[in-house]
Amino acid sequence: MKLRAILAALTLLVVAAPATASLAQVSPAPAQGFPTRDGPLSGMLMILPEEQEAEFDKPYDQPPIVTPLKTVRIGQSVVLKLVFIGPQPDADGMIDLTYDLKIIRPNGRVSEGGGLNGLPALRIMAEHPEAVFDNRGAIIKVTYEPGDPEGTWRYEATLHDNVSGRTLKLVAEVQLVP
Repeated sequence: MKLRAILAALTLLVVAAPATASLAQVSPAPAQGFPTRDGPLSGMLMILPEEQEAEFDKPYDQPPIVTPLKTVRIGQSVVLKLVFIGPQPDADGMIDLTYDLKIIRPNGRVSEGGGLNGLPALRIMAEHPEAVFDNRGAIIKVTYEPGDPEGTWRYEATLHDNVSGRTLKLVAEVQLVP
């Protein structure tokens, strides 16, 4: 398995965005939030085809259209996407979230290089606090390679709201098939 963390220069992206678009704030939040929650913070972890990452570049009022994967094949690249609502802004209106990630192989062991801590999820001015946010700060891309064991790969992310102190434990699984 080839793992790449793409660290975005988030400040530059937000400044360069047109006034009608916000690259980090995706769409109006689901009315009931996401399944995993801690107070107002709720979220989920999705495993998406790499080409669907661009769906999160749409303007605020155009929700992304994505299909989370349940199975993947050798040679396929995927993106791990955390989506969340309800982060608490600080006194200046900034939200600050980080996350930890474990990639667990079918044998139950953490993959080499698959224990990552303190990844920047998002640090921006919250223009639309009701928005669905995503992990623009460090997008993880995984490519399954020959020699990777078939079976269930488990991804465990812990999202930290560094302003409120809330955390979410998010899990997604995918089946690697030949």
